[in-house]
Amino acid sequence: MLGEVSPLIYEIDNEVYAKQGINFDVLKHLDAIGLISFEALGGYTRRGFVKYTHAFYYGRPTLIEFPADENNPIQTGHALLTTTGKELVPICGSVPKRRVLSLCFAEVVTRRG
Repeated sequence: MLGEVSPLIYEIDNEVYAKQGINFDVLKHLDAIGLISFEALGGYTRRGFVKYTHAFYYGRPTLIEFPADENNPIQTGHALLTTTGKELVPICGSVPKRRVLSLCFAEVVTRRG
């Protein structure tokens, strides 16, 4: 999480996501019912991060160092939660997965600017 709850879906066909039941069809369905905004081709970028920023995965902090002192961008993947999606996060029953954590933080570091 970088400031707010966000799904970090970088490679739609990655086996790490597939093992959690996440694939292209599921993402399209969640988009169709208004829980996420899904961009299969491009993806989303957030901007404005300072040089040292904490990212969280289920409350576990990790410090990210960006190249510039301010206004750093980061690609956040192919999906964003809608307002409704964010409201459902506390009751959805998701649990942390080590492989998902490793994949996401590796992607965040690779794509940090």
